[in-house]
Amino acid sequence: MLVALLSYLLLKLVSLIPFVGWLVVMIIIVTAFGSLFLTHAKWRKQAVDTV
Repeated sequence: MLVALLSYLLLKLVSLIPFVGWLVVMIIIVTAFGSLFLTHAKWRKQAVDTV
């Protein structure tokens, strides 16, 4: 819980920095969505392979 709170506060502080902070936040968001997409694709491939 403490790590999540500190991560949230750090991202909030970084996002306040013009341009560079916004770019860092966008990279983090795109990386998170990409990892979710790849994990979903891997699970789907495993489900298709086992059928």
